Amino acid sequence: MDLTLTEKNENHLLGRTEVQGVVKFESATPSNAQVTEALAQHFKTDAGNVVLRHIYTKYSKHEAFIEGVVYSTSE
Repeated sequence: MDLTLTEKNENHLLGRTEVQGVVKFESATPSNAQVTEALAQHFKTDAGNVVLRHIYTKYSKHEAFIEGVVYSTSE
């Protein structure tokens, strides 16, 4: 699974980073937990601080558009 971020917006008021990106994969669409773990590794944070909003797959292609939020703390 290859994760590429296309947009990153810092929201200081809410203490989070709103991200959008593209996930390329070989077989089945990755689960929410797998994409959440990949975002957590990319931002070097705990997976509990990441909320994945959507995974939009493209028909007959091995890529998907994702939207998520990475919080600075678990609170």
